[in-house]
Amino acid sequence: MNGRHTCAVAAGALALAAAAAGAPAASAGHSESISTKQGFVKFDDFGEKLQAYDAKEGGYGVRAYLHWSSTEKATVTADRSTGSGFAQKNLSIREGVPVELTICHTKNGVDVKCSLSQTGEA
Repeated sequence: MNGRHTCAVAAGALALAAAAAGAPAASAGHSESISTKQGFVKFDDFGEKLQAYDAKEGGYGVRAYLHWSSTEKATVTADRSTGSGFAQKNLSIREGVPVELTICHTKNGVDVKCSLSQTGEA
C-alpha cells in the first residue's frame, strides 16, 4: 500500500470507531417495584425475575401480578402465615416488551386489595 492509501484506510477506521462509540446502546429495559406496609413486589428486568416479599406476619400475604400482553402473565405469592415470606419466578420475556406490575394483599389466598399497575420494560 502506498502512503496515501494507508492514511485513507486509517482515517476511515478512525471515523468508524468514533461513530460506533457514539451509537446508542441496545435497549436496557426498566425494572419496576411497588412497596406497601405489607411488603413489596418487583419485576427485575435483568434476569427477568418476578418477586414478592411479605414483610409482616398477621395473616395477610403479598401477590405480584405481571402482564406483558393480552394473554401473557405471571404471578407469584409470598405469605408468611402459610409458608415463605419470599417468592420468585424466573421468566422469559423478549427484550423491549412493556410489562405491567401490580401488587395485591391476600387473605387466605384471596386478593383483598390491589394497587394500580405500574409499567416497566423487559
